[in-house]
Amino acid sequence: MASSSLARLPWLLAFGALLGALGGCGGSEATPPGHDPPPTPSEGPTYHADIEPILRRSCVGCHHDGGLAPFSVATYADAKEVALSLPSAARSGLMPPFGAETTDECQPEHPWRDDPRLDEAEIDLLQAWYDADTPEGVDTGDPSAPAPSYTFELPGVEKEVAPAAAFLATGESDIFRCFVLDPELAADTYLNGAQVLPGNPSVVHHAVLFSDPQGASSGLADADGGYDCFGGADVPGAQILDVWVPGSPPREYPPDVGIPLTAGTKLVMQIHYHPLGASADPDSTRLQMRFVEAPTYQLVTIGMGNYNAPSVEDAFGTGELLPGPNDEGGVEFRVPADVADHTESMRLTLDVGDDGELPPIYIFGVFNHMHYVGKDMRLSMRHADRGGAEECLLHTPHWDFSWQRFYAYDRPIEQLTRIGPGDVFEMFCKYNNSVSNPYVMRALKEQGMMEPVDVYLGEQTLDEMCVSALQVVVPIPTP
Repeated sequence: MASSSLARLPWLLAFGALLGALGGCGGSEATPPGHDPPPTPSEGPTYHADIEPILRRSCVGCHHDGGLAPFSVATYADAKEVALSLPSAARSGLMPPFGAETTDECQPEHPWRDDPRLDEAEIDLLQAWYDADTPEGVDTGDPSAPAPSYTFELPGVEKEVAPAAAFLATGESDIFRCFVLDPELAADTYLNGAQVLPGNPSVVHHAVLFSDPQGASSGLADADGGYDCFGGADVPGAQILDVWVPGSPPREYPPDVGIPLTAGTKLVMQIHYHPLGASADPDSTRLQMRFVEAPTYQLVTIGMGNYNAPSVEDAFGTGELLPGPNDEGGVEFRVPADVADHTESMRLTLDVGDDGELPPIYIFGVFNHMHYVGKDMRLSMRHADRGGAEECLLHTPHWDFSWQRFYAYDRPIEQLTRIGPGDVFEMFCKYNNSVSNPYVMRALKEQGMMEPVDVYLGEQTLDEMCVSALQVVVPIPTP
């Protein structure tokens, strides 16, 4: 084979020289008559063909005129202005905000639903677009089409509820306001989907939706249908149903899955307003809901954490606060002042009941929760049927109170992680209670204080938490 190739080499070289001579003498006519012209060299990725789809999926939910973010990337002119910063922001993980990360300590076994992060190929496209001097390309869209919406409607919405009155969020400080919503449920039902639609996107930072099965929130509300709150809904029996952040697609469950809601249940929608000192239009954020009549599975939330003793009777088992590095006089939850790297660890051993058995329970989604002092949280489980082997469920190593959310796994139900008898859940919470933490300094300023203080468990701004939640799906017994 080698000798044959070498024998053809002089002929190939001569043919190549002839082509070169023809090309050099052709004048302005680049190709002989009757031949198709050579393809035009690619100018690299263009905005409309390559960049716009990426930005629409992962960025413009916040970054549009009138949105929460300080600048827009919703048009070619907008994106061109900030093209230099786009690849670095995506590569660093700063944007889009998504706290669940794969780390040396945590490699979750399943991918995430609705993960807005860009992969390496998309980041490379952003860089190549900037390097090519940000060509616009051809807009092939329908010019008569309506202007794009930056909120995502819930498909098949059946009910929409809103606070009794609009709320005006102004001032220099963040505002946490709970609104009582009455879906007027005449009978027990199952929630199959939900979506928050911000009335004033420039100030609505995120929203947490709770169920209130006893309707206790009505007694806390003022004449406008709301009350001030911070950590939770402050009502007994509340269950977190969803956490919404700007740009989120609707929370949709499989068609055979629903969250049980009893007749007469109220809902509490906690909104985090971020007014930034600017006057704003009143906000009337709405909630869209969809139901399912006879699901195969019910979805419930298992909350765990906030243990303050070596043994605590939790609703789902026995909780434990483990010894910490700064404990004094026994095991305690205390984050000392001026300590930038403090850890509290907790554990829950699942109670399997008297018969020692559990129905099939699959982990659909996970949630971590701390306050302003928190900086890193990891949730793991140890499988009793695997000899105590550890599976990391969620790691949020750059904790940001302003961007907390539920993280749902992208797998069919039967392929999700299953909880078994004797399984143990572990939470590792790290805190920075020093002046190097800007959130601590902001909270101190709001309280009229100058220096960090010891922090304990609680619901207030300068209190802390170490809480995880599991959204689990369980088969509904047939009658």
